Amino acid sequence: MEVGELNTNGVVRRQRLTGAQRQRMIFDAAAEVFARRGYDGARLEEIAGTAGVSKALIYEHFDGKRELYARILKRGMDESFGIAMAAVAQQDESYARLEAGLGAFLEFVAEQPDVWRVVQQEVSDPDLIEIDHARQVRSEKAIAQLLVVDDGIACQGFDQAQIDLFAVMINGAMVRAADWWIAHFETPRELVLRSLMQFVWLGMDRIAAGDEELAAI
Repeated sequence: MEVGELNTNGVVRRQRLTGAQRQRMIFDAAAEVFARRGYDGARLEEIAGTAGVSKALIYEHFDGKRELYARILKRGMDESFGIAMAAVAQQDESYARLEAGLGAFLEFVAEQPDVWRVVQQEVSDPDLIEIDHARQVRSEKAIAQLLVVDDGIACQGFDQAQIDLFAVMINGAMVRAADWWIAHFETPRELVLRSLMQFVWLGMDRIAAGDEELAAI
């Protein structure tokens, strides 16, 4: 496949795309269509048209719609997780780690909203459901580990079951906040992050500090 670009003399110069570049074009177009239509409603013909390629070219790189969707799903999960963990690794304290991880995750959502919509879509295919479940479990385990540091709340009286439950709740709040933000992108990321941290952290912090009212619930 070739694309044209103008050189300094105003003459169109043909540039052949690499296989990786073609795949990325198809990937981005598919994410857009899947985000808009859903898995069942999307058609390869529309994806091809959005990417500006032929349907036959899609089959040169992917077995079909299902594999294409699964690739977007897995890449979205891996990239969002990797970005968050890289941000976490730069911090030492549990609060700062959680804030950095959530902030990086929100940046990913802002930069790739279509991919995030695909990650969050409900599908009926059992294998795709399993991929999503694995993503959820990995995220919850990572959050639980963030809470277990020397200065963290996990060292202040919480047992493992409570830590795991906190991680499940934090993950759920994170996902729902991201979904809400996509529909309200006029809201500054800093406000979303601050609200998310206030929601998920203050209650745990108060319990760890011995708040009698919360401890009695």
